[in-house]
Amino acid sequence: VWNAASGEPVATFTAEAALMSCAAAPDGVTVIAGEVSGGVHILRLEGVPEGASVVDPAWSAEPHRPDIGESAIVMGTQRQSAGEYAEAEQLFALAAQVRLFLFGADSPLVAQAVNYLALMYCAQEQYEQALPMFINGLQIYERSEGAESLNFAINLQNMGMMFASQRDWTKAETAYSRALAILERHPDAPPSIVAGALEGLADVLRGAGRTP
Repeated sequence: VWNAASGEPVATFTAEAALMSCAAAPDGVTVIAGEVSGGVHILRLEGVPEGASVVDPAWSAEPHRPDIGESAIVMGTQRQSAGEYAEAEQLFALAAQVRLFLFGADSPLVAQAVNYLALMYCAQEQYEQALPMFINGLQIYERSEGAESLNFAINLQNMGMMFASQRDWTKAETAYSRALAILERHPDAPPSIVAGALEGLADVLRGAGRTP
């Protein structure tokens, strides 16, 4: 950390692994740094009075705040595609933690990262770990965007897919039916997403021995 006026170093920190991203909190003394290994460090500057960061009043932080969890998600999907699930889990968890710190518990970006974790657990048939992730994501989307949002419906559809993989046809039908109802009412629902929900529901009905 450097003094912006003098260019002199104020504090240093050395991590055990390469640092992939970092960000400063609005209090002006807290810094969060994420390692490529998935480790997260929350650091505080010592001997510096706490106070809001000073910025140009004409500049708004929100549209410019970097989403440093995005790179972790991209790397996580690459690791998952390669079958490196432990590394993928660390990166998705890092994305969720960083976004939680930067954007708060009700941010849709946190829900997105949590959903990636849930889908990764499903890919390994670790459904007991996936379910709470899906539920957490749904709760965040409901609080932040409402239960009629596109993201809520897609997350619900993903949960239906998980129940179908477990051959729990009743829960799968409930999830798919509710997701489909939201998607059909939503003016911006992509046709491919609606078609996927219809196909998923049809597969569930066939699995349950019922003609769709």
